[in-house]
Amino acid sequence: MDTITKPASKFRKKIVRKFPTVTGIGVFNCRKILGSDSWSQHAWGNALDIFGPRHTLARLAGWATGRFISRVWKVQTVIWQKQIWSYDWHRWEPYDGVAHTTHVHVDFRPRKTGVPPCAQ
Repeated sequence: MDTITKPASKFRKKIVRKFPTVTGIGVFNCRKILGSDSWSQHAWGNALDIFGPRHTLARLAGWATGRFISRVWKVQTVIWQKQIWSYDWHRWEPYDGVAHTTHVHVDFRPRKTGVPPCAQ
């Protein structure tokens, strides 16, 4: 049951055009966050894992966390290079979860909660 939320779908289309060196984008994965009882936003299709050259990913992470882009494109969380950025606090902080050194994770507002349809 592959799904993708509207914010994730729109953002995916935008980054494919804006960052043509992106080599892959993962969306749906019915799973919990590693080491947690919480469901990953991927379980609702509300998150993207974006792969590509390191310089592209660094530019993309910076672009996605800008105040205008994050507001317009409903970006909630960006994880990259052992750091996490949130729309709630608008700054990078250390992240002790999965390192995210090979890809950028982006998820969107509104955050999904409860049990996703794929697990019911």
